Amino acid sequence: MNISNIIGKEGEGLVKQWYLINGYKFVVANFQYFRSGIRGQNGEIDLIFIKQNKVYLIEVKSRKSQGLGSPLDTINKSKMVFLYKTYQHFLFKYPQYQKLFVQFDAAVVIDGKISILPNAYHYF
Repeated sequence: MNISNIIGKEGEGLVKQWYLINGYKFVVANFQYFRSGIRGQNGEIDLIFIKQNKVYLIEVKSRKSQGLGSPLDTINKSKMVFLYKTYQHFLFKYPQYQKLFVQFDAAVVIDGKISILPNAYHYF
């Protein structure tokens, strides 16, 4: 595993703990969507939680420092399309969540400090 993957996994762990401490119920990590006939993964949702009547989809971006710019710069419209398609596949696999509202949050971890951007879909 390279250093970027290690930093990413550490960031996901920190964000997972933040959501758990704040009363969210963990559903799944690294939920992947593959479409037949196309090589490779088509989408991934880093963390998925439930709280009250809402499903929370969390995109985690981690960096050791701000030196390369904001981690949010890597989330764009194309990424959001893949997240939406992956969410549709999630609902197919977990139909018990189909009647819940959904919220997309972005979580940024820079040098161990967590920032949550709730309802981030509106920013991209």
